[in-house]
Amino acid sequence: DRIYQVTLAWERLSQILARRVEVEGSKDERVELLTRLGRLHLGDLGDMPGAEKAFRRIIDQLAVPHLPALEGLEQIYGQTGEWPKLYDVYKMQVDAVMGDAARSEVYAKMALLAADALERPAEAVGLWQKVLDIRGEEAEPLRSLAVLHELLEQWTDLDATLERLVHIVDQDQERTGIFLKIGEIRHDRLEKSSDALDAYQQVLDIDFANLEALRRRAAIFAERSEWDDLIETLQRLVDAGAGQLAPEELAEIHAQMALVFAEQLDRSYDAIESWRHVLEAAPRDPRALDRLEALLKQEERWQ
Repeated sequence: DRIYQVTLAWERLSQILARRVEVEGSKDERVELLTRLGRLHLGDLGDMPGAEKAFRRIIDQLAVPHLPALEGLEQIYGQTGEWPKLYDVYKMQVDAVMGDAARSEVYAKMALLAADALERPAEAVGLWQKVLDIRGEEAEPLRSLAVLHELLEQWTDLDATLERLVHIVDQDQERTGIFLKIGEIRHDRLEKSSDALDAYQQVLDIDFANLEALRRRAAIFAERSEWDDLIETLQRLVDAGAGQLAPEELAEIHAQMALVFAEQLDRSYDAIESWRHVLEAAPRDPRALDRLEALLKQEERWQ
């Protein structure tokens, strides 16, 4: 054994180790010999089938959840793309590893494998929950969990997960993105417009000039016929978007304000000013020209 190691005679060494396995009476010694044999085939001989055979003998025949053997099988199945076998190895590793931290790492690997290669997202959700049960609130598992909830159209769970995530991330840019997503889910999927407004307000508390949050709040106020809030929000959008909004969008915002002033709030003077702003952004807008003419005649403003 030692001679072949020194001379790097790996084939001969593998034969010697295989013979010793057959004659050795102690289970612990056989496990040790098979582990050496598996590592020899996997590393020095580049023989994955031989390595798999040795490692599997420890697990299947000797019925020992031997962590080095399981790690060897993990390496083999990861390279060969045998995902169901790899998943089964991870399940055995859960019981073989020591400590919560190591166990959570295995659960995380299982979750990634279940979600992607195995296409079992519902199972992956449960695994990420186990990771969080061990680690507590942590951003990466929550991000992965949110992706799965959206894939599975679990909107209430997605809302709750994003709410957990937004309170532990540090970067304002990520927080605003999460609050925007929360608002979208609450409005479009859960039909909770008031809660959606709260989420968009959270965005504005971080970035008072966030155009997307202002657009979405304006859309909700329009749906709810809350005209004063709509006008205030549209004016904020105009102010915040100075130099950023395209002329077409700017004209549309002023047109919306003009219609609300004229038709909902009975404020003809403000409607006239809004239509004039439309023409500043889009000088040939026929709708603005017609509406402005009608309002001026109504108000008998001939100059």
